[in-house]
Amino acid sequence: MKKIIEFIFLVLFLSFFASSSGNSKIIQFGNNFELNVPNNYSYLKWTEKMEGFDIDEMEKYGIEGYFLGDKKLMEGIEHYLIYGDIDTYFTQIRKKLERKARNSSTNQIMKYFLRILKKDNIQSLTVVTKSEKFINELSDFGFDQSDLDEFDQYSSEELKKFNKEIKSAISDAVLDLGAQSYKISSFKFSKDKSNNFFASLKGRASYSINELYTFKTNDEAYATFKNNTLYLIYRICFADCNNYKNFKKMIKPISDLEKTVYKNNNLNFIDQLEKLNELYKSGVLTKEELEKAKKKILN
Repeated sequence: MKKIIEFIFLVLFLSFFASSSGNSKIIQFGNNFELNVPNNYSYLKWTEKMEGFDIDEMEKYGIEGYFLGDKKLMEGIEHYLIYGDIDTYFTQIRKKLERKARNSSTNQIMKYFLRILKKDNIQSLTVVTKSEKFINELSDFGFDQSDLDEFDQYSSEELKKFNKEIKSAISDAVLDLGAQSYKISSFKFSKDKSNNFFASLKGRASYSINELYTFKTNDEAYATFKNNTLYLIYRICFADCNNYKNFKKMIKPISDLEKTVYKNNNLNFIDQLEKLNELYKSGVLTKEELEKAKKKILN
């Protein structure tokens, strides 16, 4: 049981480090997966151009990572991570804060900053990751396949008991990370309608700006393992969080994913691979298309 708890929190912890009202849209991350987000959202893919990202480590675990949020926020993050300074939009905000600082306390300045973000519809930052190799590298984190197999043997009653134990374990727990503290308010480990396991979490983080002010966020996380792929979505809400409750709607395209069943139309997978090779040799498929198609069949 302890091993399982450690594994679940490892997954959610990795998602931590690795919206608004109105109309929404489906945003597609390459050809891989989708999320349902507000119309003002865009995403930013992690690349080797960005400071602080270990691309070799990401490739080892098959990780694709994205930031997701308001377009102005994405542009600001991209500019900062690539060029090391802030863009025009956030430069204008900084000037406003500098003027405010002449006759205001830290508390007043931060409240003013959050009002600006709320007015401009910048309420949260979401970290989105997926990994197709994580399951093959469990030993790096002190786990193995048998730990996951134990999950599959859980009945509904055992899951209820497990969640009860989790709730008891986290009820008074506060994770102290120096200038940051983290309080988990709720946690759930269950199965969806396709019998895939998922974990969800809600929490509050506090960041000490100085002795007089603490910046607080409302966080939500969702993790699931479907079709040999691990999905992690972690949202950090910092402005107008009481009116921002569409996290379930955001992750619905992933939570509704069903287990993929490939119909072979009387062909086994070897026949399918041979057919693909014939299409490649004839020039119908490119090398990249061939590899993608093979991977889809083998998965």
